Amino acid sequence: MLDLLNYNILKDRIMTSARLFILGEERDLLWTNMNYKRQVDAFGVPSTYIEGGLITLSFVSQENDYALWHNLLKGVHQETDRMEKGEIYFYGSGDQDIPIRKYKFSDAYIVFFSETFDAFGSGSLQTVLTLSPAIQNYGLTKDFVKYWQVSWIKPTEPVYYRPAQEEEDRIIYINGHFYNKDGTFEGKVNETDYEGTINDVYVCDGKSTQKDKNGNDFVTYNNTKLLKENDVNVTHLDFQKICNIVKHEGLSTDQNEYLYIAHANYNEGKYKNTNMLARLMTTYSSVELEDKKRPLSDDAKDNISQYSRKGVIDALLREINISTDLTDGARFWDGVDFLAWGIEIELKADSNTKNGHNKFGEYDYVKIEKKLYGRFVLNVQEKYPNGVSYKSSHDIENDKGDHTHKESKKGNKAIYKIPAADFLDETYWTTGDFFYKNKNKRASGLVATKVAGYSIFWKEIKN
Repeated sequence: MLDLLNYNILKDRIMTSARLFILGEERDLLWTNMNYKRQVDAFGVPSTYIEGGLITLSFVSQENDYALWHNLLKGVHQETDRMEKGEIYFYGSGDQDIPIRKYKFSDAYIVFFSETFDAFGSGSLQTVLTLSPAIQNYGLTKDFVKYWQVSWIKPTEPVYYRPAQEEEDRIIYINGHFYNKDGTFEGKVNETDYEGTINDVYVCDGKSTQKDKNGNDFVTYNNTKLLKENDVNVTHLDFQKICNIVKHEGLSTDQNEYLYIAHANYNEGKYKNTNMLARLMTTYSSVELEDKKRPLSDDAKDNISQYSRKGVIDALLREINISTDLTDGARFWDGVDFLAWGIEIELKADSNTKNGHNKFGEYDYVKIEKKLYGRFVLNVQEKYPNGVSYKSSHDIENDKGDHTHKESKKGNKAIYKIPAADFLDETYWTTGDFFYKNKNKRASGLVATKVAGYSIFWKEIKN
């Protein structure tokens, strides 16, 4: 056999440390190796087929490793539902922030899981995983793709220079509303002899003035792309409604908050086999019904309106593989009330009976990486240094929790500290990250993937 590639990188060699990212988890690696090979005949002539590509790695076991081995055991409709994507970052000595090499893989199965304890060796329980990816990139300019992949997108052909006459001949005259990728409204077209309808929505790279064959000036929109969802044209009115709901769901001036909300909404639409607006019009979104029905005006040029349009456009461009998911698979998000109401001590502001945020009762577990939690708390504390107030329906005599009350012109208010006291309980931090386990079995757990503004974003992991 001929070894074509054999990367066996240990922590005490040139690249001194490595970290695995998969299933919303991070693990510092003890070692990892990957091999490719070709069979050779008796004369040493190699075959044309390259075998191998398995990635084997090891790390110190953690309490919540069940998210990994459960991937092997969970019930699925089809085997490809077990496929995951991930990355391995390699770092040089003394630099844990900027990787000097990256392995990326997708359409990957976990094909081997092992735990080993040796009291006379390392003294720690260690996990060994073997991954079998269909799509792999080891820092090269080209992916290595196996025939059984399901998500690889063939690279597009390069665009070559076109002579002016050919450029004029290929101009397509279309009707619709046109927006830049940054959410700026560029204009609309509605001509009887043009293709399409004014209800169509396009993203473009600005507009320019050109001359037709008769020498007359006309405005054209550059590099237009029709916005679709599930192979159906997104109408202008629906686009405006989605943007307005995303605008109301956001809580800050951080544009990433609106980008992530739109992408999470897009993920939820795909998961439910429907579309973004259909999900937003349900209780999936907490925005008031009247606001859900109201379109976001094209004349709205404030930053938040543009961030909202930008987010929706970026999410919809995933239909044609121009953009990618920014949330690492998130489908839900929560705001300030998640930190205010906490786990089980605080009585919710809108209830006389329910303690804690709903997420802790609805899911099997809730996991938040320490740095995400810290960023979320810091963002909210900067906004509400003296606590956050909510309209209260509490029976004061039977109240529960550490929050206080005050009367205002709009009625009684409950004032909650950020974060709620039970977030500080060491019981939930034994792994170094926040981890809550429900006493009652639930069908799935939540892993936080992103924080932006005053929102935290969740990926659901089925048990």
